[in-house]
Amino acid sequence: MKGGRRRFLSVAGAMAAHSLSVFAKADSRAPFIAFIDIEAPGARAACERFKRAIERRFPSEKSRPHVAFIPCELEDESEPVRQKLRLALEDLRPAIIVAENSQFATYSKNFKMGVPILFFYPGNPIEMGYTNSLAHPSDGMTGFIYSEFTSTKRREMLLRLAPACKRLGIFDAAETHNPANVLALPGVPKPIATRYFYCNTVAELAAFSRGPLARQVDAWDVPYGGLSFLHAEETVREFGRIGLPVIYGRIRLVRLGGMAAYEPSIEEAFDTWAGQCALILAGVPVTDIPIAQSTRYSFGLNLTALRNAGVRPPKSLIKAADVVIQ
Repeated sequence: MKGGRRRFLSVAGAMAAHSLSVFAKADSRAPFIAFIDIEAPGARAACERFKRAIERRFPSEKSRPHVAFIPCELEDESEPVRQKLRLALEDLRPAIIVAENSQFATYSKNFKMGVPILFFYPGNPIEMGYTNSLAHPSDGMTGFIYSEFTSTKRREMLLRLAPACKRLGIFDAAETHNPANVLALPGVPKPIATRYFYCNTVAELAAFSRGPLARQVDAWDVPYGGLSFLHAEETVREFGRIGLPVIYGRIRLVRLGGMAAYEPSIEEAFDTWAGQCALILAGVPVTDIPIAQSTRYSFGLNLTALRNAGVRPPKSLIKAADVVIQ
């Protein structure tokens, strides 16, 4: 779900065989909501959670809109790629588009189909060019944002696990484009030296985890997106092999064996989207639906993984955790 990172997609060619059979069974009078995301287990799970949020918002099946997952693949950007996505949306004729990634939101906006778009973005959507107002969104787009300071908070939590950290590794493709040499964090007397790394494939990450660069820092911050989204288990395995304290951007990775994670509430995003969909389908103009911001966050610890790395979290931190894996 990491926004702002450059992602390229194509609509999966196998989508029609499954999706059209589902559409044919659906009540044609009910509107469709298109949920666009890459083709990955985590993305389909996210769509199912959004469907449950829609079910809670629309208890009656007669009035409930259908949610259609539009699967995508990572691929080089090209006009044919965008055209495939556009054709899939035109075939579906959705009443609303939910773009789970900022790149998908940008594509959908550029199609100018006149369909309201809901987005998920980790920062300021005005700077992204989605809108010129948070209170009265423009261009038919609204959605849900989580604070750009989430990464700061996550790194603060990491330093509570690794208070002796003087060199922080940040595994983030977006930040490698404009890396800072030091990181100043609230409550930390001295700035932390930072090094930025990223790998595009699991094979590259496996080689990196065995090499010397991975151990030239004292701890790792791994935001959610890219490899940690597409290959969560492999990401946890390789960073576990490095053996240094690490924090992830989603608690899902703690459940897979990762040491720690700090995330905005994804359920809050789904519930917010469902509420925004209800307003749109009731005839409320998008410009009258303010962009919502995350108010709930979760912190998770995997005590077994931490012990294996020789990390002993303070008892106060364990008590403060929302999710603790023994």
